[in-house]
Amino acid sequence: MSFESEKTNLLLENEKFSLFLEDAGKILISVHQPGYDIKDFDEDVLKKYPRVQITNFLNLKGALQVRTVEPVNIGVLKPKIEVILSNDKMKAKIKINVNETEFESMKNDLEKEVIRALEEHNVTYGILYNVLKEELKPHQEIVVAEGVLPTNGEDAIIKYIHISEKKPLIREDGKVDHYELNLIQQASVNDWVGEKIPATAGEPGKTVTNQLLPPMPGKDQLLRYDHNSIAESTEGGKIVLRALVEGAVTFQEGKIKILNHLIIEGDVDYDTGNINFNGYVTIKGIVCDGFSVKADKDISILGEMGSGAVKEIISREGDIYIKGGISGKGRTIIKADKNVFVKYVKDCTVIAGENINIGLYAIDVDLHGKSIMVNSEKGKIIGGSLNAEAKISVYTIGNISERRTFVNVKGFDRQTLKKELDNLLLNYKECLIELEKNKRQMKVYEAKLKTNHKSVTGQEYQVYIKINDELLVAISKLENRRKVLMDFLNSKGEGEVNIFKQAYPQTFLEIKNIKKRIDKVTRGTYFATDNQLHFS
Repeated sequence: MSFESEKTNLLLENEKFSLFLEDAGKILISVHQPGYDIKDFDEDVLKKYPRVQITNFLNLKGALQVRTVEPVNIGVLKPKIEVILSNDKMKAKIKINVNETEFESMKNDLEKEVIRALEEHNVTYGILYNVLKEELKPHQEIVVAEGVLPTNGEDAIIKYIHISEKKPLIREDGKVDHYELNLIQQASVNDWVGEKIPATAGEPGKTVTNQLLPPMPGKDQLLRYDHNSIAESTEGGKIVLRALVEGAVTFQEGKIKILNHLIIEGDVDYDTGNINFNGYVTIKGIVCDGFSVKADKDISILGEMGSGAVKEIISREGDIYIKGGISGKGRTIIKADKNVFVKYVKDCTVIAGENINIGLYAIDVDLHGKSIMVNSEKGKIIGGSLNAEAKISVYTIGNISERRTFVNVKGFDRQTLKKELDNLLLNYKECLIELEKNKRQMKVYEAKLKTNHKSVTGQEYQVYIKINDELLVAISKLENRRKVLMDFLNSKGEGEVNIFKQAYPQTFLEIKNIKKRIDKVTRGTYFATDNQLHFS
């Protein structure tokens, strides 16, 4: 473009140079007298004419040193009201590119001009009108519009009835030793047993250009319950689980259930006969001599007095809790698939698939379990034999009369169990991944079934329900085995006997086939590693 044609777009002219505006918004300079100091250019031009923006500093610097034949491109002309959008379009700023005199002259119409400039950039949402009225200034980037971020949905919250940890409580008041455990959680018809606060969809947001920003919906969770014994209903915006039947609340295979619960208000005697039940059993009295109690699930015997020469107490799949203890007179057998909790035992056999917890003492008993613990500081084991797989913990073994007491820990191979645990955890993780995948498929089917979508049937959905249940069973079994392995691995060495107070002479220890007879009063921990018995 020639020098003459540029004069029609003359922006600034002095004896040294002229500035022109090209149609495309470019600013050109034509130098008449070289040698103009670039610092003076900043003072004389840029501060007085804020719309001028130098984009090619080297061109400007070079042009000021020589007389130009043709105009040189040095920058661009900024708009009076410059709109600056953030990359995410959640904020819009403006910059008013005028000097103080121009700013004062345009004040009356400034708000309208700003809004017009914003609209040209599609900024129509979240405009801060109070800022437009009171806070506009030249040469500053000022936020004049703000979008709203989406509010993500809340995850579903699930609560189930609290079932106490199976850990006995011992209270010693100097006169009476209380040994208490809430083994069975009872529910009546229509009792609350759980609930779900559904996930929320969240609230959408908007950019300053009025684009909708969808929220991330909260994650849903499925209520896991047995439909034969528990029903769900909507109450106050929640999905509430209530008992359909009276019985014992339990968690099995990842689901909450209510199973049969037989409650004997008094003793098991001639009035009741022997008990053989396909659920939970609670006996509020004792079991009299010669009678037996068998059940599929947990058995709780709550009488304060101890039972005597009971024939047998057997839980085929659960735990046994005997608050008052047993004096078996050499005839009683107590056997649980899982744990046995008993205040005291004398002259009987106790067999547990998992652990034996004794509140006060065991005298002349034959005990078999993965671990054996006597919980009270007054606790003692005198006579008989203790047979554990991993650990025995007791305050006192034997007595001053040096009653012969045999303590045997079968022991285990730590490396083998660690390897099993590692494999189990991998398997556990894989099951959780498969469960999550299946859950997503279930949600798809559930959504389609709700809208009577023709492409799916309830039968197809049942396939996913079955897979879900099978995975929950597998996870439950893995979790139970994990707890067993952790109990073993938390033992010291590869088999451990803890004696917190004293073991008397004539106590015979055997850990992993390594034998030791205690010949003086001893306190400490015996454990086996590398085919050697250690003491600490």
